[in-house]
Amino acid sequence: MYIKPSAAIRNNYNEISNICKESVEPVYLTKNGEGDLVVMDMKSFERREKMLQLREKLVKVEENRLSGMKGFSLDEVDQLMKKTINEYIKADNKEANLLSAFIYISSIIPDQTALPTVMPPHPTVSHRPLIWLP
Repeated sequence: MYIKPSAAIRNNYNEISNICKESVEPVYLTKNGEGDLVVMDMKSFERREKMLQLREKLVKVEENRLSGMKGFSLDEVDQLMKKTINEYIKADNKEANLLSAFIYISSIIPDQTALPTVMPPHPTVSHRPLIWLP
């Protein structure tokens, strides 16, 4: 952990920047001996933000699973995808059929942008894992 006085950023910006980039850790700046600001390099900040967003999605998926939201087995998802692909291949008007396929999938899976998670099977149940979609 790096702690520097707030004057250090005014007087030694490059040093603080290098510390952030090399250590991949935030630098804590103090004012009058008290914590005031936290500074970090952009790459570390973006990675941290992505991790927090992923964590929020995982928490939402887990909350939905615990509240009883329907899950789909890998076999069900596999069959749905094969059916959609086959309908697309057989169609004369591929654009219209592809749109229909997406509408159909949308009716089953309400939020396509959500992150699916694969839940391992229960040790006493002999089925494949479930995919939970929020």
